Amino acid sequence: MVVIPYRFKHKDELRKWLWKYLSDYHLTMVPRPCFARIPSFRAPEIATARLLDERAWQTAGTVVISADDVTFEARREALAAGKCVLVPIPRSDQAWRLEGISPTDARVAAMIKEIGRFAQTMPLTELKGAPLLVTGALSVDRYGRWLGQGEVFGELPAALTRKGGLLDDAVRIAIVDDKQIFEDFGYLIDANELPVHRVITKTQAFTPKPPEPETPDAGPLRIIR
Repeated sequence: MVVIPYRFKHKDELRKWLWKYLSDYHLTMVPRPCFARIPSFRAPEIATARLLDERAWQTAGTVVISADDVTFEARREALAAGKCVLVPIPRSDQAWRLEGISPTDARVAAMIKEIGRFAQTMPLTELKGAPLLVTGALSVDRYGRWLGQGEVFGELPAALTRKGGLLDDAVRIAIVDDKQIFEDFGYLIDANELPVHRVITKTQAFTPKPPEPETPDAGPLRIIR
């Protein structure tokens, strides 16, 4: 366990610290360096296999999946299973819609560099009511709060991740590495930001804890090993 002996001043300070930590200790896979992106970790297919056991995954005919490298396997598995896959286009108010993709084309169609060959483009607003969101994250804490890569780098739009948005009623699942899990960074998170309902890694799948009452002198942040 790595103990952080101070509180970060804002989200970007936490982002820069974590990008440097992951890069310095060679904890990510290509593309490298991982700065300004959702980090890729080793063997994401193991975490995806845990995702396939989730009831929300098994019952969803339509799933919104982020355009991250770590969610490639989730996109491929969804397409191979005949699900309709909606992928928000980074830095855009549009989304790709993948539907009726043959299992033989699922792998190529799931690649962001190839997705345009197979997808239709639709307004982001048409994602409203989708039952499931699967996303990567720069970090999550044990209360389900999650941190993306920042708006300037193409983070999931606020319409999907804030209360009163398009996916309020969706089950929200984050796929991360265990080294990206913090104890608590709730003091950085706006109250209107939606938490995730499940966190999935290569070693575990867990439901985050309910938020605890704020205290003025909370303890240090920790990365859970």
